[in-house]
Amino acid sequence: MDVIKSTEQDLFAFDKGTNTFYLGKTAYGTHVYSGEALQAFAVGAIANGGYVVSVMFDAVLRHYSQRYQVDPIALNAFFLRKSELGAVIVEIEDLKVNRKGYCISKAAIKQTKTVAKSRLQHLEDYHPEDYVEKVVGLFTMGNMDQEKGLSSDHHANIPARPDQRVLTPYEFDNLNDLVYIKVDPNFIPHPEKSTPMEMHQIIEFRDQRPIDFKSMPFWCDMLIPPPNNLGPKVLDGKLWCATMQMEVQFKQKCPAGLTKVAASFITNTLKNNRFDMDGWIWDCDGNLLATTRYA
Repeated sequence: MDVIKSTEQDLFAFDKGTNTFYLGKTAYGTHVYSGEALQAFAVGAIANGGYVVSVMFDAVLRHYSQRYQVDPIALNAFFLRKSELGAVIVEIEDLKVNRKGYCISKAAIKQTKTVAKSRLQHLEDYHPEDYVEKVVGLFTMGNMDQEKGLSSDHHANIPARPDQRVLTPYEFDNLNDLVYIKVDPNFIPHPEKSTPMEMHQIIEFRDQRPIDFKSMPFWCDMLIPPPNNLGPKVLDGKLWCATMQMEVQFKQKCPAGLTKVAASFITNTLKNNRFDMDGWIWDCDGNLLATTRYA
């Protein structure tokens, strides 16, 4: 299972913010986990989207921890409403179950209409009619160690990796106490000109928490949205672009001891503040760990 196990006092900040615990199985067959969206991962008054997906992902990884399919193959997350800070419920429904084949589960982040500040402790206190879905995800699970078949790469549209570029330290508007980032300065918002809608960076947790599956959605969302590179001559201030859906495809397991990743993100189309984005996540030896796509 790709979830770090530790006592509460020894947890890394990311695990304190994403760990869930199992409440039980409902009468209608779903599985319920309890968690919390913490202030430390806030962007303004709401929780970072990739962070919220990682909270949901933690529950899914726990759900599969004793099964054959311990590894994620793909996830598709749909953002229905803003996730507020406070208690969350993750409810999981198995859609496709196999003994050794790929499995698919649906998971949903839910919060009460007036968000509770403390986590739910008992299944009998969970009343679905009081909850609103904030994020829904579809998770395909498998076993990477047992996969067999042809592998080949076509690199026509993949940019040069960030570790092959000259990078400089950078600070986000939020979460700088949690992450350390270096970016290609040729692809960040400029006060006087437009730059291409791309971001290239190397990023890590400041507390050196290892990179793993659970953190991958967080890394796929820890960036300046590339359309902001159009600059003030095109934009009136910073551009807010809603993320409506996120896809992550997992290519291989993260190497043991990995503490930083290289990431590139490219937007090809911005239309009515809706932007697409393709992304690649590598380890620092150039091994592709995951790809992502936004809409």
